[in-house]
Amino acid sequence: METTVTTTTGTWKGGRSPFNVEYGKLMMWYFLMSDAFTFGAFLIAYGTTRFATNGWPNPNHVFRSYPLGGGSHAPLVFVSIMTFILIISSVTMVLAVHEGHSMNRKGVAKYLVLTILGGLAFLSCQAWEWTHFIVGTDAGTTIKEFVNGELVTRVIHGANLHENQYGPPDFVTLLGRAAVFQRLMSVDVR
Repeated sequence: METTVTTTTGTWKGGRSPFNVEYGKLMMWYFLMSDAFTFGAFLIAYGTTRFATNGWPNPNHVFRSYPLGGGSHAPLVFVSIMTFILIISSVTMVLAVHEGHSMNRKGVAKYLVLTILGGLAFLSCQAWEWTHFIVGTDAGTTIKEFVNGELVTRVIHGANLHENQYGPPDFVTLLGRAAVFQRLMSVDVR
């Protein structure tokens, strides 16, 4: 009696499949990739917008003031403070998760309250920063220009759609376009 052995040939010849991945791990990789693509798109849009304009606001002028700082010239101090708040609130969230793994309810509550306070502090800083950016400083920026052959001195405040205390009008025009787009998207079409 003869024995016949049938073999199948294919791409995968057995063993453990390389695609045998846990669902949670696969979804985490999907999340990380989507996050990378999203932030990559934001960075590309930022770079395209920045280099497509004729000029860009000088961060030393835009970010030189901070609450209760008066008129002092301290570039990027307020941005550093907000970054510190974000880092500390991230640490308090990690500590809350750690306390949760230890089944310590009081520790979780304490660190979550600290995280919420950090978030509120950051949002308060953002509100002050954007209000200051739109309204401008009391001193404003003095512009000297020739109008009809005559030297005229003007002072402008904040970032409005026609003039900008912080840099070239192109930047404010870009913000204006974003506001117009937002208004168009919020129109109720019936």
